[in-house]
Amino acid sequence: MELSINDLAGVQFLENPYAPDTLLRRDVFERQFVVMGHGEMIFSKSSFCSQAFQERALVVLGYCGLITEAWRLLTIACLATPLGCVH
Repeated sequence: MELSINDLAGVQFLENPYAPDTLLRRDVFERQFVVMGHGEMIFSKSSFCSQAFQERALVVLGYCGLITEAWRLLTIACLATPLGCVH
């Protein structure tokens, strides 16, 4: 999706695709959707730890300006995990 950029007094604004006839500051637009992953990470034995352990985590996978970009990022993250995304 091609969005027009408007420069007003040195600040960039983008058309808001979700609210016609409105503009969003570019920095706000680029972070309006946050893709987060929640789950458990398993760490195996290593040189710094004598036994394996499990840790619950909430991780920010990325920020997006469009919901389609957020969905794409989520899909990539799910495909990259060994078990895929579990609901």
